[in-house]
Amino acid sequence: MAKIILIHPSVQLFNIPCVVNLAESIAHSDENEVHFVRMRNSRNVWFEGSFSNTIHVEEYIIHSNKRRESISQWLLGYTVIARRVAKMVSPDLIIGMGARGLIVAWILSKIIRVKFIYYNLEFYTHEKQSIYQKAWNRLEGMLSKSCSLLIIHDENRASIYKEIVGNFNIKHIIFPNSPIIVEVQSLDLDKVKSIINFSGNSKYLIYSGGLHSRVGREIERLCESLLNISEDWVLILQSHDGIDMIPRTDIVLKLIAAGRLIINSTPLTPSEYSALLELCHIGIANYNVNDPNMNNVGLSSGKIAAYWMHGLPVLVNNIPFYRDILEPCMGGGIYESYETIAPKLRAIINDYDSYRAGALSCYRKFFLNESYARAINEMISSMVSK
Repeated sequence: MAKIILIHPSVQLFNIPCVVNLAESIAHSDENEVHFVRMRNSRNVWFEGSFSNTIHVEEYIIHSNKRRESISQWLLGYTVIARRVAKMVSPDLIIGMGARGLIVAWILSKIIRVKFIYYNLEFYTHEKQSIYQKAWNRLEGMLSKSCSLLIIHDENRASIYKEIVGNFNIKHIIFPNSPIIVEVQSLDLDKVKSIINFSGNSKYLIYSGGLHSRVGREIERLCESLLNISEDWVLILQSHDGIDMIPRTDIVLKLIAAGRLIINSTPLTPSEYSALLELCHIGIANYNVNDPNMNNVGLSSGKIAAYWMHGLPVLVNNIPFYRDILEPCMGGGIYESYETIAPKLRAIINDYDSYRAGALSCYRKFFLNESYARAINEMISSMVSK
């Protein structure tokens, strides 16, 4: 049996479900014993994610009122705990998740002399990079040369990443940012119905993600599009991190007063979020086309994956991958501008059953974990046996 340590030096788990899914996928193989070194913040009041009992969770507790972990916490403190776990477990393999995980996994692999895998979650790709971003990419390029395998969300992102770090020889395998599958309880439904003041006569459009001030103009234009469709449409803005910095402009206040805009800044548990999506009709996503990391989001979009898993057709701005597959698969539609959202909504609602079936089909085709998990476990088995 292969003993594997998973490294994720960050408290946040809910908005990166692929971390949990990868851990579960590896742990559910009878050939693997998985230990997850988990960072938790004792002062967090919201749900941070959980694992099944097939995973041995070793916790590193921090005490901080800040939103981001300090370098002394995620690098020094976490590495000490990970080293202690490694000494206890004697692992055959280490998997580092995210850029921080790459650094800690590299350090640990040098100390205990075992192979490590790197699961890349995002990358810096702006043409005008800061000194910090350039240094980080250079560091990733150096450290990734030591890893035995790169796990990444899709083939396009693999090509971009290899070019960024200047490492074209690294072997890679795909594991997309799929949502966590949970069982929705009646209490979950009751809670979210109360939050959104649910009405069976309304149609719900959901925008889920960071509600920061920088997306304020996008939200305002999305609100403007609501004025061009029937009044039974309600827009839900769901924060994933407890932040609501959306400017309360006249149109935002008008729609809130009319009950057509609901802003929920309280993070939901995975089962509560699933319950919310079960009540919605269409999901909306918008990615920054000027940021190649976001413009090439592809199968890195946990947001779209979650929408599709719950049968929600998706409206997304004109970005690669989705503009090629959305409409042929009837998984939703591309909007070229905010003025085109209203007619796109009408088109989907007029043939909703077909679009809902298309959304579910897209989820099964692009995000369902089983085939990806099988390939990764086969790769791990071959690496450990060498």
